[in-house]
Amino acid sequence: MISFEDLKIYCKNKHFSLSENAETIYESIKRRRGMCPCRVDEVMCPCPDHLDEIDDVGHCKCNLFVRTYYDPFPKFRRKYPDLFDIGGYFISFGFGPGWEHIVDLACSRIQRENEKFKPEDRMKIVQVKEKFGGLRLYTNMYTDETEKIIDIAERAAAETCENCGSKEDVSAKGGWIKTYCAKCHEALGRK
Repeated sequence: MISFEDLKIYCKNKHFSLSENAETIYESIKRRRGMCPCRVDEVMCPCPDHLDEIDDVGHCKCNLFVRTYYDPFPKFRRKYPDLFDIGGYFISFGFGPGWEHIVDLACSRIQRENEKFKPEDRMKIVQVKEKFGGLRLYTNMYTDETEKIIDIAERAAAETCENCGSKEDVSAKGGWIKTYCAKCHEALGRK
């Protein structure tokens, strides 16, 4: 059975940490002789699904582990493996949770556009990021349709809070320019 100290070490240098309720959850693990408390089957903790659950919803099923920062790339890589498989090249991927639905819609449209081509000739997404308060999406090749898809996504992001997804009172401002709604600008101390 894994010790509580080993769980702390396990989390070190990962994109997740122990939750604030970790000690209580660990007591359940001890009572179950090392078995994950959220599984019906006898599965040792940490269970095989915890990494996918953290990437998908921000915590594992029993809430022992929680994501420490927003990282949408693992979810997008699983959902659109062909778009992000670029043969070992680095993919820049970074934006706030408020834009996730915009990027998801653009990816699904690019994937449909890709179906027109042979597998070896399909587009790959090489960067999705925030820059100067705007969404930037780059592919390794373009078609007229892809340019329209990207333009629509970038315009939608300019009218959407990158932090919370609100479309109300959105502006791009600050020393490090970010597109946030008035509430998020204020909550994050941005002027």
